[in-house]
Amino acid sequence: MATGHVEVLKGGFRAVVYAGKDPITGRKSYLKETHPTRDLAVQAKERLVAQVEADRIPDQSATLDHLLRRWLEVADHELSADLAGLQFHLRTHVPVRFASAVRPAGSARPTF
Repeated sequence: MATGHVEVLKGGFRAVVYAGKDPITGRKSYLKETHPTRDLAVQAKERLVAQVEADRIPDQSATLDHLLRRWLEVADHELSADLAGLQFHLRTHVPVRFASAVRPAGSARPTF
């Protein structure tokens, strides 16, 4: 069962709900929303708890590498002939710092 609470801020209130551990990093994950009134924050907390319990949590911490890989899976049929060129440009122009930690052993750049 998901748990949450409402924090008091200087200019409002924040709804915070524990959403489990991130499967990639292993860090604790929280959903947060800020609102001007306590009532709105309580409503947000209840909505966020329902999302967590229904396992409908948006992935807000996905890496650029992960998002590009997912996009290539979907866009593969749309690009067909240009896919190799797009993969080349992603390999050569997307900086290494945007890539995830998951790479082939010994590879300095992401593999798209």
